[in-house]
Amino acid sequence: GDIAAAYGMMALGTAGFAPERTVRAQQLYAEIVADEGFGQVLDSTAMVSRNCTAEDVANTAYYKTARYTTEGPLHLGAVLAGAADEELERLSAYARPLGYAFQLQDDILDLTGDPDKTNKARGKDVLEGKHTLPILMGLERADSQGRARIEAVLGRGDASDEEVAEIVDLLASLAVFTDAERRVEALADEAKRALAACAVQEHSRKRFAQFADYLVRRSS
Repeated sequence: GDIAAAYGMMALGTAGFAPERTVRAQQLYAEIVADEGFGQVLDSTAMVSRNCTAEDVANTAYYKTARYTTEGPLHLGAVLAGAADEELERLSAYARPLGYAFQLQDDILDLTGDPDKTNKARGKDVLEGKHTLPILMGLERADSQGRARIEAVLGRGDASDEEVAEIVDLLASLAVFTDAERRVEALADEAKRALAACAVQEHSRKRFAQFADYLVRRSS
């Protein structure tokens, strides 16, 4: 990752854009890399804390995911094209909810996805003790016995597949996944509505809308 980040900075410096745009883009790029690093710190601290809150989850999703997956890349392209700060804000209105949707879909797939498609063991986040939004929703909705079952497996790296499956079944019985999927769809819709104010060509607007739809449907 560090090597790729360095190559990215080098590419910006040698791409041949106007000097003032290059300097602005390189500063932005450095901020994105730093923010993503901060997101990784949150992912390994706040997310595994027993005191983790929905606000912690949202902050982690922004810095770890939205900042470098959706918002940052759009801002970089816009800066190199000469966009003003006001246009970056309009792009953020599309990119931020989309980044949150991307992360929430990841969290859902961690528990419900096909390991052959996701390329990771089911419940990896649970075994690592991460309080993703589905887990927080389950802890909030479950009775005392259900919460005890979740907490008994959360962060236990040696938990069996059967124990993880029991947690998944419990969350499903509490309508956690149904409501989380609705949240993903709502975030994607929010992002698509924001496209109307963005100064992009119509074919790009359609592609951005298609990308939002893809996030809702993806299975890996």
